[in-house]
Amino acid sequence: TPVLQKLQSQPAANKADTGPSRFAVYNIRVEGGQIRYADKVLGQTHLIDALSVGIPFISSLPSYTEVDVQPALSARVDGSVLKLQGRTHPFSAGLRSSVEVHWSGVDLARWVAAAKPLLPASLGLDVSAGVLATDLTVSFEHRVPPAVSMLAITGRASVSDLQAKLDGVRLQTRLPSLRLDGIDLLPFEKQARIGAVRLEGLHLDMALPNGHALPRLGPVAVSLDGLDTRAAAAPAKLKIDLADEAGGKVGVSGGVRLAQQDGQIDVSLAGLQTAPWLKALGSEWPLPVEVTQGA
Repeated sequence: TPVLQKLQSQPAANKADTGPSRFAVYNIRVEGGQIRYADKVLGQTHLIDALSVGIPFISSLPSYTEVDVQPALSARVDGSVLKLQGRTHPFSAGLRSSVEVHWSGVDLARWVAAAKPLLPASLGLDVSAGVLATDLTVSFEHRVPPAVSMLAITGRASVSDLQAKLDGVRLQTRLPSLRLDGIDLLPFEKQARIGAVRLEGLHLDMALPNGHALPRLGPVAVSLDGLDTRAAAAPAKLKIDLADEAGGKVGVSGGVRLAQQDGQIDVSLAGLQTAPWLKALGSEWPLPVEVTQGA
């Protein structure tokens, strides 16, 4: 405010230049900040504390427009640690900027509950536990139309110790570990690549619409390498290993191409006990025969 007031108070003779105001500011710091947000509509409260913001240097002087401005922000957001470190050229052509986003210990149960009013009620999503961690870099560069501006998101993310249920489809799940490595997204260009997806230790409890439970599935392990939406991309390599509570095993391997929406996979079954599955399915779709044994 003092800077703006000083610029506005200059005599008219000094206002002939209609270009942007020229300035240089050093060592902007906010430390120990706290923000409390009370959402009376949804009955939620959120707390951002340990807030620290720093901008060592920023200037619109022509000689400094190509100098990196390096803003930094750190805070606890509802208890999870958030750290941002950026580099930007806010007064140069293209507005080139990048921000490193490190957010750990994110309580998924709290955030899903906060977003629940925005989700379809028929989904019946309820997350009772789970932790999200991200290590991402977000880069931006403005390009003059008809060229498409560049927005890139790269890095990795993980979810651990997830417990969730979908009442809409009578599904409960426990997921110890999900990792996404080699994330490379270009949203404006509608392109996405993920180097590796690893899902380990998943357990699923499912029931039919009439309430009869299907045999429990788990552990389930999924690996997907080279996922790429580009038309010329090679097929992503898919591998799934799955077991059920009766000792049956299912193996899936092959390749999938997202752009063409096709794939080729091999499926193998071993020791899959038919009786418990047919019994559960027969409660929904009665069969004219009872299978008591078989694999």
